[in-house]
Amino acid sequence: MWPGPIANYLLGDISFEAVMAAVDDDGGIVLVNPDPANEELGRRKRLVLALFYDGVKSRLAGDEAHCLARMRECYSLENPLNEQEWYLARYEVEKANNVK
Repeated sequence: MWPGPIANYLLGDISFEAVMAAVDDDGGIVLVNPDPANEELGRRKRLVLALFYDGVKSRLAGDEAHCLARMRECYSLENPLNEQEWYLARYEVEKANNVK
């Protein structure tokens, strides 16, 4: 169950590929009247978390270039409005752009 895959990834129990598979997994929920906009928003929120925390894990491993690449990917997604990780990624990207 989401966001469990993020925690499992950070603990080293699963791969990033498994996290990305979980991003696209709807959990087997069948909705009577699915709303594509809500489904896309949910997927985008999961993707923001996956990219952000892969960047964080990369930074911890000393791979700053991969970290910043993930932060850029995260920030390039349409703002999901209530995911603080998107705003943190934006900060990291803007900070990196100002340093140069």
